[in-house]
Amino acid sequence: MKYVEFCCVVSNPTEDILDILVAELAELGYDSFNTEGSTLKAYIPEVAFDGNSSAAIVNKYLSADGVTISWEPMPDKNWNEVWESNFEPIIIEDKCTIRAPFHTNLPKTTYEIVIEPKMSFGTGHHATTYQMVEFVLANEFKGLRVLDMGCGTGILAILAAMRGASDVLAIDNDDWAFQNAEENVQRNASGKVRVALGDANLLGAETFDVILANINRNILLADMSRYVDVLKNDGLLFLSGILIVDIPIISECAIGLGLTLLEQKDRSGWVALSFKK
Repeated sequence: MKYVEFCCVVSNPTEDILDILVAELAELGYDSFNTEGSTLKAYIPEVAFDGNSSAAIVNKYLSADGVTISWEPMPDKNWNEVWESNFEPIIIEDKCTIRAPFHTNLPKTTYEIVIEPKMSFGTGHHATTYQMVEFVLANEFKGLRVLDMGCGTGILAILAAMRGASDVLAIDNDDWAFQNAEENVQRNASGKVRVALGDANLLGAETFDVILANINRNILLADMSRYVDVLKNDGLLFLSGILIVDIPIISECAIGLGLTLLEQKDRSGWVALSFKK
């Protein structure tokens, strides 16, 4: 697949501006990011690239004299292979190891998740996935029915099953992520996890004790009422994929739907929230 590299150099960037740009560009279809100092490089399949839309995102937050943007097509190569070569194992709270099949001789932890690192979101390296894993590790899942919205690689669904969930439905609207999640579920022998291709429109009469949604602000706001509809009374809703600046609007929406805020996590400017119905 051919990719385009979008480069943004910011003079005197604030602490969170590059994270904000990453979140906004991700909604345009960018799937890989590299931040070094004041430079952000973002990568998107050539067929999905729109220079004007990308520039508009930057101009929304930064004045023209404070930023330089450029883009260029990347050499045609196996980007998944390149991504795999840079994939490092991660250990969370000394309890959960997330590794690729080619990682060996790692410290033993209570839970070990093996994923084939394709380019779907959710390897545990990003702050949002890391925080959601922390939530899963800290809460009771035994015998519970779980929904994982925007499942990406399937890490959260797989871990919920390992933690004793009786049934897990994992949903993603990206075909690449859907296939990757199915592969990872099989790789980890997670027979209690079902993977589906789609979005919140798939939700019907089935109800859940716990809902995990690591997506982005706009989708969370649009689909929150559906989550509440299928969440059992006293059920828990864990949300991430949002920045600190998003907390007020996300909390207002959740509380307006009858949810109570229980906990807030903050890591590298990214936030994870837990609510109870």
